[in-house]
Amino acid sequence: MRGRQGRAIALHPARNIAADPRRDYEVAPADLLVQFDWEDAGDALIAIYHSHPASPAYPSASDAWNAHYPDAVYLICSLADYDRPTIAGFFLRPLAGEVDFAAVCADLPCDETRPGRWGAYLPAGAATPPSLAQIDRPAGLALYIVRQQGRTRVVTVQPLALEEAEQTFPAQNVGSLP
Repeated sequence: MRGRQGRAIALHPARNIAADPRRDYEVAPADLLVQFDWEDAGDALIAIYHSHPASPAYPSASDAWNAHYPDAVYLICSLADYDRPTIAGFFLRPLAGEVDFAAVCADLPCDETRPGRWGAYLPAGAATPPSLAQIDRPAGLALYIVRQQGRTRVVTVQPLALEEAEQTFPAQNVGSLP
C-alpha cells in the first residue's frame, strides 16, 4: 500500500513468484521497485498485505524471515474459514545482535518451517531464555528466531489493533483504492 502521512492513497498488487505460492511467497522484484517511484513522489510504502490460505491471521516464520520493512504494517488475511475471512495487522521488526541458533533450539522448540528454513517462536510474555539474553527484547512482544542459509534473524511481532489501523488508514482514503 502506498501512502502519505500515514494514509493509504493507492494499492499496488504484487505478484508472488514463489515455487509453491500456497506455502510461501517471494515478491516479484519489479513489484518491489515501485516503492522507489513512490518515494520520489514524496510517498512511502506504508503496508504490505498477503493472505494465509489455511492458517490464522498471524505472522509465520516465513513472514518474519521476509520482513524487511520495519516501518510498514503487515496486514494478514486468513482464509482458513473461507466464509469468514479474518484480518490482522502487525509490525515485524528485526532485532540487532548475534544469536547461537543451536543454543536457541536447546531452549525452544525449533521446526523446519520450509525446506532449509528453521524457526523458533517465543510467545509474548514468555520468559526470555538464556540463549537470547543478549538480545534487547522489547517487553511483551513475541519473537521469531529464523535461520536459513547460515543466517539467523530475530524478529519481534507487535500486534496492531485494527482500530489503530483505521485511524492510520481512514476508510474515506482507502475507499477509493482500485
